[in-house]
Amino acid sequence: MKIVHPDINMQIDFEDKTCCIWTIESPELLLNYITELQEQIIGNEGKFVLSDENEILSFKKDMSLILSPLEIDYNDKKFINELFKEIKDIVQSGELYEEYVFVKSELVKLMERISESIDYPLQYSEDLEVSSLLKMMQVKFDFQDTNYFERLITFVQLSQRLLRKKLLIFVNLSSFLSENQLVELEKIAKYEQIKILLINSYQLNYSFSYKWYIIDVDGSEIY
Repeated sequence: MKIVHPDINMQIDFEDKTCCIWTIESPELLLNYITELQEQIIGNEGKFVLSDENEILSFKKDMSLILSPLEIDYNDKKFINELFKEIKDIVQSGELYEEYVFVKSELVKLMERISESIDYPLQYSEDLEVSSLLKMMQVKFDFQDTNYFERLITFVQLSQRLLRKKLLIFVNLSSFLSENQLVELEKIAKYEQIKILLINSYQLNYSFSYKWYIIDVDGSEIY
């Protein structure tokens, strides 16, 4: 997988690596490149090109940019929608289907009794979809008893398994993780077959081997 930009001489080439680190020490360039990435992810034009084995990938579909690593959210609409689809497939194609039909029937009966109990005419749907039932029950992920690093690992796993993302870009995530945690993060990402690019605003020294690219404060490229 590669990320290239016409204004940058180097290519961010993952080759056989799962995780790369890109340090941009110039505040102006850091802001410019992150802003451009953000614009391309929401579908606007930009100069960055993301490719994998000569195939051009979609920034919007294949990549996520996490600007605030401490505020990762796996209960946003995209994750929940995919979760509901997975649950719907499980319910409609397995042993749970009969229970679902029974629950739906009981809810219709309840609505009939409610309708008979008041003086106003009511209209309601008898075709209760699985997704509607899940929304009514306010179903969402629950990782309240886990620490930040465990939640981060879960976010990476769900990004690949539910959203089918191929690349996650984190801004300054390295500042919140130890070396051991970074090594473990790379292991998880490799297992999930998803790439991770860590963008830092300053250079960090690690004892483990990693692939790094640097744009220093004067705009010079080191790689």
